[in-house]
Parts: sequence; C-alpha cells; structure tokens
Amino acid sequence: MIWLPVLMTGGVLYASGKALQRVKKPAWFARQPAATDVQQADREMVVSAASLGVAAAGGLLALPVLGWLSLPVSLYLFVPVIREAGQVVGKERRVNDQVLTTARLGVCVVMGYTFIAALDAGLHTLMHRIQVRNEAAWRQALRQRFGEDAQPLVAWLEQTSQQPTAAQQLGERMGSRAAPLMLATCVLSTPVLGINRSAAFLTTFFGSHLRKLGPYTAHEFMRHALEQDILLTHPQLLDQAHKVDTVVFDGRILHDTVVCGQFGGIVRALRQQQRAVYVFADTDDRAGLIRQWQEEGKTVGYVGSGNNDLPAMQAANLAILHRHQVLTEGNVPHILLPRADLLPVLTVFELADTFASRQQFNLLAPIGVDVVDIATTLLLDFGLVYSVIFTYAGLMLGMGSARLPKLPQDKGQVVDPSLLVGQCQRGRRRYAAAPDK
Repeated sequence: MIWLPVLMTGGVLYASGKALQRVKKPAWFARQPAATDVQQADREMVVSAASLGVAAAGGLLALPVLGWLSLPVSLYLFVPVIREAGQVVGKERRVNDQVLTTARLGVCVVMGYTFIAALDAGLHTLMHRIQVRNEAAWRQALRQRFGEDAQPLVAWLEQTSQQPTAAQQLGERMGSRAAPLMLATCVLSTPVLGINRSAAFLTTFFGSHLRKLGPYTAHEFMRHALEQDILLTHPQLLDQAHKVDTVVFDGRILHDTVVCGQFGGIVRALRQQQRAVYVFADTDDRAGLIRQWQEEGKTVGYVGSGNNDLPAMQAANLAILHRHQVLTEGNVPHILLPRADLLPVLTVFELADTFASRQQFNLLAPIGVDVVDIATTLLLDFGLVYSVIFTYAGLMLGMGSARLPKLPQDKGQVVDPSLLVGQCQRGRRRYAAAPDK
C-alpha cells in the first residue's frame, strides 16, 4: 500500500504549489514582521512541501543524507507545538494532544524516520494554513460589516468567536483523559509491537481534534450567518439556539406591516421544528414569565427590539434583537437581526440545528478514524506513516463537513397570507401556538 503515502505526498506538494502562487515576495523563507498570518502560512506551506520533496527523494534514491537535511525544517515547523507541549508538561504536569505530537516527532528523530517527520510536518502545516485562512475570512467579513473604524469592536468579536462550544469542550475533556493512556500504551506496547507500530498510539487523540475543528466550524457558521444579515456575538449562541424549545416574541415588533405579513408562516415553520411560540402583550411581565417557563424545564428564546426589554433579554436563554443596529463590547450575548423583516429568525434556528449536527460529526468522525487507526495497526501491521495519514484524515473530514452549510434558499415560502390577519389580531395574546404533535 505504498500508494497511500505517495498520494498524500502529492497532495501536500499540490497544495504548496497553490500557496506558492500567492507568495509575491521572493524572500519567502524568512519570517518577516510585516507578513500577515495568511502570507506566513503560505510560506510555511511551501517550505514544508520542499522539505517533504527532499525527504521523499532521499528515500527513493536511498540517500539518507537528504532525509536528514529535511529534518531541521520539520522541527522548525513544529516549534509552536513543541513549545506548548513543554508548557503543558513543565507547568501543568499533564499530557495532551500536543505532548503526543511532540513525542511522535521525537520518535521520528531518534529512529531516523525523516520521511514520516516531513510528511507529518507537511500535513500539520496544511491544516494550519486552512485554519489561518478560515480565521482571515471571518476577520474580513467582520471588517466589511463594521468598517475599518470599528477595530476595537472587531477585535472583541474575533476574541469571543474563539470561545469553545459545547462539543469542543466535550472533545477536549475526552482527549485530555485519553492522552496519558495513549502515551502509556505506546510505551508499554513497544516491546511487543516495535516502535514503528506502537508509535501509532501517539496519533490517536480521541476528541482533541475539536480544539482545531471547534473554532474552524464556529467561524464558518458565524461568517455564513453574517452573510445572511445575522450577527452572532458568541459561537455558544448556536448551541443555545439548538436547545430552544420555546420562542417568545415581543408583541410590539408585530405592529410592523412587513413583520405582520410574515408572522403566520414563521409560526407554522417553528411549529414544524417542534418549537412552541408565544407572543407577549405590552402589559406582560416578560422576565417573570420567562423564568416561570424555565422552572418548568423549557429553554426560552426571546425575540424583541431591545427597547425597554433588557430584563427579558437577560432572563431568556437566547436573546434575538430584531431591527437592531447597535452593538457594543461587553453587551449581553445576543443575536442581532438588522433587517426589517423577521425571516432571519428561522435562519437562526435552521443554522443552529445544522451546526449541532456538524459538531456531532466533527466529534465522532475523527474518533472513528482513531479506532480504524488502532485496528489497522494491530490487525494489518500498518506502520506509523499510515497512522499519521489517518490522524490528519480525521481533521480533513471535520473541516469538509463544516464548510458551506446548506440552508433553504427560498425563504418566501414560509409566508402564509391566509394567516396574516388572524395572527396579527392575536398579536397581543400571550399564547400564539404550540408545536405540532
């Protein structure tokens, strides 16, 4: 099965060629303070591909010296990982995925697996480049939305978008428990399996992939939401929106003619999603009623204008502000819908449900790849080179599933004109509709 490493090598070389087209300055090897993160990632991609080519040539031509020439580059590309691993072991006295990666690199150095080290570094750099470009796309989307004059606000949104989601936190907890076991298994199995096969346990992270896949997926979905005129101030809002089973509307927003014309179809669509719908009258104790529903075990999403309803926003599990343009740092985490119509409310919940399914896939798929990795190592005598390929294949699967979430294109079909008058007349009633049974 020599074709698999060759195929992966060709893939890395192809990606580096694409990166080279983006590098305009000739001195791309040196780190330059003026270079952006994307430019630096492109340069490192080219460097890693050149190193991998040298290591591959050394193996094919039986010239080990070429492989050893590539090793310093592999070590250079893993410097951030090695640095973090040293901090985790030295200061925190624990083992994580970065420690496993560093140990894997150490095995390659000691045993002279220069091609495996170069392949590992090349795939690591490729994943890093994809992640950097993902962050740059999110940053650019924020700047286009708020302008260059809102740098503090953009910086704050960049920071909050890095906060871990529920799936990411679960994956990191699972990975932190598995990492020391994988390291111990590698050490104990070496006399039986040999270092080339036992080192495969250093490539199995069992959930730690979410440390990279979590922010990547969040940025993809938040950027996609921004393109739909939906601003999420935190990625955890998608987690909360997915859990919402009760949606409450401030009756005052239904006075708008456009919103009134859409509301009947919106109610029907929310009912189809198994979400109950309520409408507050002006005299209702919004915050009190929301807390009452929460005591009954409901997860409440509140849709209002942000005018004189701060207690309700703070009480709700999810706050959605309709036709609201103002955003400041440190506000209550909420979702902004600046458009005049109310249809983006449906997009919020559709996006949240899709996000939950993609995050679940991103948690389980790499773990499944880890299981396949161990099985092929024990049963089919696969070596470390295949294990390295497997671990990055899990990341690629997750990144592929996170991109371009599919949402309904024709939002107008949710509007039911026959419900327009009836729903608006009931706009001041507390109860609007319950989910379909």
